[in-house]
Amino acid sequence: MCWSTRRRHPTFALAAEASPRFHESVIQFNLLAPLHLAQEANRHVKRQDGGRVILFFGSVSALRPSPGTAYGAAKAGALRLVQSLAVEWAPRVRLAAVSPGPALTQQAGLHFGDADGVASVANTTPLGRLAAPADIGAACVSLASPRGAYVSGTNLVYMAEPNGRRFWLRPMRSMLAFPDKCTVDRSCWASPPYEAGERINPPPS
Repeated sequence: MCWSTRRRHPTFALAAEASPRFHESVIQFNLLAPLHLAQEANRHVKRQDGGRVILFFGSVSALRPSPGTAYGAAKAGALRLVQSLAVEWAPRVRLAAVSPGPALTQQAGLHFGDADGVASVANTTPLGRLAAPADIGAACVSLASPRGAYVSGTNLVYMAEPNGRRFWLRPMRSMLAFPDKCTVDRSCWASPPYEAGERINPPPS
């Protein structure tokens, strides 16, 4: 069982400007939802003879300062949740997390801009490229397989370590480029419980 929050859900907003509703939604989706799903998964997988593994997707945003304060805080809570549940549900069920760095997915442009922006971020990594989804999938398969049988309560940080400040400023600048009138009917932000046209960042008073 694997839980990921990497879909079209609003995760970035300046902390000083985002509404309480925005922060609550980010925390609910990235911390509470994985907990509820893990509870249900535990009821089933603990009765199995094998494959008793629950994997969470974390984020490097949980491990270092990054734009989108509520998102990083929620992901940090999810990583601690993995550690706590690994102790509580041992030895019948193993839990682990995979925290990918920047990946070349279909939504990479939402974070890094155009192809030049993606290439610019990729060039900050020692390997000169972003992770491919297959790279991350291989890590998950390894953790869930018998080769990961002694791994529980662990977070696998899966990335080529970037050049610190230069790396993190790239996506921040791209996300700040969105107009401040962006509403949730834009595909980059569309997700319940928001209503179409609702501002995620209230205008300055």
